[in-house]
Order: sequence, then C-alpha cells, then structure tokens
Amino acid sequence: MNTMVTAVRRQEADLEAIREFSDAISTRVDDLFIDRAQLRAAAKSAAIRSLIDDLTRNPDTAGECISELLGCSNLSRRSQRELLVVAEVDELASALTALAPSALSLTERTSPMRVLCQRVGEKVADLPFEFAHFADPNGTPLLSRWVFDPDTESGALALICNEGVDLYGADLDERAAKTASVIAYLHSTMLGGRVRWADSGPWSMDIFLGLVYGVYMTSVLEMRMSKEFTKILPNLGELAERVLGIYESKGGARANRR
Repeated sequence: MNTMVTAVRRQEADLEAIREFSDAISTRVDDLFIDRAQLRAAAKSAAIRSLIDDLTRNPDTAGECISELLGCSNLSRRSQRELLVVAEVDELASALTALAPSALSLTERTSPMRVLCQRVGEKVADLPFEFAHFADPNGTPLLSRWVFDPDTESGALALICNEGVDLYGADLDERAAKTASVIAYLHSTMLGGRVRWADSGPWSMDIFLGLVYGVYMTSVLEMRMSKEFTKILPNLGELAERVLGIYESKGGARANRR
C-alpha cells in the first residue's frame, strides 16, 4: 500500500473515539464476559451452519430444523409464529438454505428471506443479514442496522469511523464489500494501537461493535430517561449480547445444539 493510500485509509478510523469507547467498555465488562461472548458467538455460528446443512440434506425434518434455526436469533425467536404464518414450510426452508455460503451474491442469497421478513415487518428486517453472517462469518460481514444504518447514517461503525467514510455502495453487494473492508481496517488499526479488545478471539470485532453500540444506547437512554428507568436497564454485556443475538436468559435455551 503506497503512502497516499495509507494516509487515506488512516482517515477511516477515529482512533481517539475507539480508545474512548474502549475505556468506557473496560469499566463495565471484564475478560470473563469476553470469553463467554466468544463461546456463545461460536456456538451460534456452528448451530446455524449445522442446521442449514440439515435442512438441505433432510427435507423430511424441515419443520424441526426451521424451528431450531429461528430459535437461534433474538430477532426471530419471538416472531417465529408470524414467520410460519406468512410462509409455507417449504418456502421458509428454501429461504433459509439460500443463506448458506455459495457462489451466489449476497443479494441473491438473502433475497428470498428478505421477502419473507418484509411480510412480518421491520422487527425482523435484519434477520437475513444476521443469519448470513453467522453462517459465513469470515466471508459475509454483519450488515444489521445497529452496525450501520445507511438510511439514518447511524450505528456502531458511524461512532468509530471518521466522517465521510463510504459505507453505502450502489447495491447490497458493494455495501457488504465496503463494510468488510472498513471493519478489517478498523481491526488492523486497533491491533496496531494496542486497543485492549482487538485481539480477544475470532469474534473480537463483532463483540467490540456490539459493546460500542451498547455504550451508545446506554448513554442516550440515560440522557433521555429518568433515573428510575435507567436503573432497570440491562448491563452493557447483556445489551451487547442482545444486539448480537447471543444473549441467553436465565433458564433459557441457547442455540448450541451442535
């Protein structure tokens, strides 16, 4: 990379903001939380990949696989009945199996599931992107709106990137490519700057972005809500796990059957 390109890329990462968020995170979560989040993210990814594979190989057990798959995400767990109302089992099975890594573009892979989610509403709009990412964590960036929402220009990436960084793209695939590139560069910058959370494991950037968004959410709510309300807010770790879809309630089941 030549000097000019390096200088341009350095402008993408707001290292000062990254350090500020890292310091705020350090006062609210510890290494035990990070280790647990790494395990939960890995378990969710393994479960989604295994269940999609089962769904592809064993159509006779589609109903069971679909139920377990929809239980892998906080987004779909509560909307499972609605998704099963708006789509036949075969249609939902086809949409879910299409999310697996393949030669198809991300637009093509997510299109069937996006159509089904539109029938349910905004509350599950991010589901196709969450599943596509956990089914292919190294090849598909997480495009959930909490990571970056191009319509409102908000999200975790907007908080730690300098103004003017292009995360849009002419279409979904270009947006995914730009997002992946920026996240990879942010990670490299964090490693070079010895930011504490940069080297915590294979899910370090997912977890860091979730924590960044959690700090932001907490700060906004504390400014807008009464102290009585903010006392009942989940802690930062739980907020991050919830946006990542890896939160396990007490006594609840987690998507780690495989």
